Amino acid sequence: MSCYGLVRISTLGQIDNTSIDFQTDKIKGYSNLHDLELKETFVDVISGASSNRDGIDKITELIKQGECKTIIVWNISRLFRSMVLFANFYQLCNDYDCEIISVSEGIKSKSKTGEMLCSVLIGIASFERRVITERMMSGKYQLANQGKKCSGKIPYGYKRDRVGEFVVDEDESKVVKYIFKKVNLFSKMKHITKTKRTQRLLKLLKSRGFDYRGKDFRWWNIRDIISNRFYIGELKWADIKTNHIYPSLISKRLFNQIQMS
Repeated sequence: MSCYGLVRISTLGQIDNTSIDFQTDKIKGYSNLHDLELKETFVDVISGASSNRDGIDKITELIKQGECKTIIVWNISRLFRSMVLFANFYQLCNDYDCEIISVSEGIKSKSKTGEMLCSVLIGIASFERRVITERMMSGKYQLANQGKKCSGKIPYGYKRDRVGEFVVDEDESKVVKYIFKKVNLFSKMKHITKTKRTQRLLKLLKSRGFDYRGKDFRWWNIRDIISNRFYIGELKWADIKTNHIYPSLISKRLFNQIQMS
């Protein structure tokens, strides 16, 4: 039965029992001992936590083409520093009936023991995902508590200064004020539908040469602007709300009038 080998090292100069020669020799020795036809061994010289790897990519294509049914590695934890990456690769192999064999760990993914050990590794991957997510959320909560925008793009009407803080963009802020003024005016024209009011506003913006960062304004740009509390100095993320952290462009009274219209 034909198979392929897969090796990973961090640097070309790496030696000892994780070097290219050591790992390829062990893989070749295992294939000879078990009468497996080793067609080729792919080498990744890169961080194991990275998902951008030529060796993995080539073997993935062979698996999908049905040409690779067995993969021999020296050590799974050596090959996949991120258990999330291993979980994804393991699922791919399962889907295409491809077995993973780890020489040093004595794991064969299709055996009962191998399935159990791989399940443990998948559990570690799930835990790793949760830890990463919690760290990200913790960081965002911290930013929000400090009154710093923690997600999304810079609101139209603002820009970042040299230290990364939000400041008013003079040109865009004039457009924002114009939009709020016109929306408030049009909202009093009850005989005109909201759709037609928006269409009229879009034509006015275009006729005045106002654009949305190089593109024509769209109806959703208007919707997002008039509903964004950032323009009254409020920043809200999850259950955290901070006030008067950034310079407001619109009065709270005008903003609320438009929300009720």
